[in-house]
Amino acid sequence: MPRLFYALWPDPVTRAALAERIPEDGGGHAVPPENLHLTLAFLGVCEAGQVEALRALGEGIVSPSFDLPLGEYGWFERAGALWLGADPLPAPLTVLQARLARGLASLGWTIPEPFVPHVTLRRGVRKGCGVLPPRPLCWPVRQWGLFESVGSAQGVRYRPLALWALPPAGPHGLPRLDEFTLWESLAPLPVALVMVGGVHCGACAVLARVLEALSSHKGWPVFEVDANEAGALVREWGVFHLPALYLFVNGVHQAVLDCEAREPSIIAAVEAALLHPAEEAP
Repeated sequence: MPRLFYALWPDPVTRAALAERIPEDGGGHAVPPENLHLTLAFLGVCEAGQVEALRALGEGIVSPSFDLPLGEYGWFERAGALWLGADPLPAPLTVLQARLARGLASLGWTIPEPFVPHVTLRRGVRKGCGVLPPRPLCWPVRQWGLFESVGSAQGVRYRPLALWALPPAGPHGLPRLDEFTLWESLAPLPVALVMVGGVHCGACAVLARVLEALSSHKGWPVFEVDANEAGALVREWGVFHLPALYLFVNGVHQAVLDCEAREPSIIAAVEAALLHPAEEAP
């Protein structure tokens, strides 16, 4: 049976930079560069039939990309692990991990708390690291995934079962979409909300905060289209005022949501729209 975990996966440049920060005199043994990652949730041994549910869970979690500053060594005494940690902790990482933990709880998994984001550099370390602080490193986090831990004669290696891109953040911090990425991104999502907003729109900032909280509570993916950059899409949809809020079901336009920027109002509008046939596409 497979041993699985969710993790942030570094790009080649970041991986090389992480490898350079593995202390040579930290004791134990160094983690091979190809295995460096940041665990979001360790699941352990799973049944083969659970893999699809775990893959579907990850597919439905949408979060923007972010930069992760790494700049301090740490040590887990019980595990004998020397690691590189984040300081400060980016809000998008906290939100991504929290959504994942809630989704796993709905499937019967309990993820230990608190979440301590780190990249393990050495294992089998018997005492805390006495080396100098590492050079600060900024990891541009652009993807995460579901991985299997595979043992072999050469040691443990991690095989990706699914990788998901983290889209750029829009002006108000929500995952950004445009006319080139919208349809592909929305197609696999049973329910998704798309806000069309503008950089200097105060009402858009308010709605974005409400949508982010709503996404955390309900699990509905939310996105942002920047009206200043996606002019063709704004004209196609006939957007005359900002913000504008749209409901999509499996990538198909379901309804324009005309409601207050409050969670209860948006939830009621979504639930009512799902009871009716899809409206004509904007």
